[in-house]
Amino acid sequence: MRKSLILSATSIAIFWFWPPAAISQLTIECTSPTTPEGPLGQFIVEPNTPSETARMLQAPHGANRSGKHILIVHWQRGTHEFKDKAPYMKGTIDGLYWTYCGYSPQAGVHVIQKNGSDSLTGILVNEKDGAILPGGFSVSFAPDLQKYFAREQEDGADLETIKLFSRAGKLLWSGLAGLFSPDGTSELSEFENVHWDRAGKLVAISKDNESHQRETLVMTKVADGSWQWSRIPAK
Repeated sequence: MRKSLILSATSIAIFWFWPPAAISQLTIECTSPTTPEGPLGQFIVEPNTPSETARMLQAPHGANRSGKHILIVHWQRGTHEFKDKAPYMKGTIDGLYWTYCGYSPQAGVHVIQKNGSDSLTGILVNEKDGAILPGGFSVSFAPDLQKYFAREQEDGADLETIKLFSRAGKLLWSGLAGLFSPDGTSELSEFENVHWDRAGKLVAISKDNESHQRETLVMTKVADGSWQWSRIPAK
């Protein structure tokens, strides 16, 4: 997904679930991920539109705009204000704008997209204490809600960035949505599908760039406490 092309698309926010391979995945997003059918992704919610207004109605204590370029999100005991920056990405890649993507009562967070000159990303706002946590343009929670992964798109990058977080927003792993050569200079494969499985493991379906064969990877915690993708042995 190339951000320079995405920016000219028409934007949105939905709650959606992957097909049977990833049952019970809670996802909130303003922009859909890259897929083989939609290599540029798709905006789902645009600021100052009925689609965003509908999402604002999900906020337990309200969300609204104080003027066209100021987004206000109310949490349990306070308020956060997000101001756009001119020229608001209109006909250019300068400035930034915020979009309200939705609220999850299960996870207790608001998801807000940040579209700026260097990346398409986002944040979470914790409804209970107002904490601002790192997010992305798409955020997916594990079945037990104890971890989540977010998708970002850096300006000029061919692949999305995947980031794995603890529920408290601690970064556990970050990397591009693909596999690379040991020196990091050659892209070997691209992830077609990243999701949580029924057991709460983060799984990626990787497609080899040359053979076009697919393999399943799972995110695992290794002995030193770090996280990495591991291949699932063929049966």
